[in-house]
Amino acid sequence: MLNENELYSKVKKKISELWHASSDTEHTHVIGKYYPSDAGKCIRRTFFKYKLGMNSDIKLAAKGRILMSYVVENMHLQLLEEMGYQTKVKVSKAYQGIVVSGEVDAMGQDDIIDVKTVTPTAINEIPFPADIAQINTYLWITGKKIGYLLYVKSDNPAIFKIFEIHYSSKMIETTLQRLLQLHKYLTSDVVPPKTKDTYLCKNCVFKKLCSRID
Repeated sequence: MLNENELYSKVKKKISELWHASSDTEHTHVIGKYYPSDAGKCIRRTFFKYKLGMNSDIKLAAKGRILMSYVVENMHLQLLEEMGYQTKVKVSKAYQGIVVSGEVDAMGQDDIIDVKTVTPTAINEIPFPADIAQINTYLWITGKKIGYLLYVKSDNPAIFKIFEIHYSSKMIETTLQRLLQLHKYLTSDVVPPKTKDTYLCKNCVFKKLCSRID
C-alpha cells in the first residue's frame, strides 16, 4: 500500500535538495563585475539588487517558479549535452574598467544556446528584448556569431520555441554603455532614474521600494 507519510517525507527532501542546488547557481553581486543578464534589465532594479541583494523573503516568494525553472532548464541542458554541446561554460571579458562575466548554458563549436523557461501566458510575447541583449553579450564575450534563445514552456517542457540571434555590434555597444552607466550609479551611490518601460515593473521584487523613492 502507498505510504502517504513516507511519500510526503521523500517529496520534501527532494524539493529541499533541488532548492539548494538551484540556490547554488545564483550570482554573487560584486560592484565592477556584471552579468550579461543585467544588460537589458531595468538599471534601477539591478542597482537595488547589487546594493541590497535578494533577501530570503523575496527568494521564498519565488520558490515555486525558481524550482520549476531549474528542473525544466536542466532537463534540456542534459539533452543538449547528449547532442554534443558543452553546458554551463563560465566566460568573462574585461571592458573599460569593468568585467562582464557569466555562464553560457550551452556552447557548440559555432554557436551558443541560452535556455529560458517561460510562463504559458508569456509564451506568445517572446523573445524578450532583455534576453536578446543577454545572448548578444555572450556572443561578444565568446567571439561567436550565432546564438539561440530556447524558450521552454514552464508547465510543459515538451513545448518550446527557438529563436536564432545573430551578433550585433550596434546592440553590444548600447549594452556595454548601459553597464558602464550602471557601474557609475553604483560607485557613486546615486539611485538611477525609474525605467520608462513600465511593463517591467509588474513583477519586480523591488516595486514597493521603487515607488517610495519617486
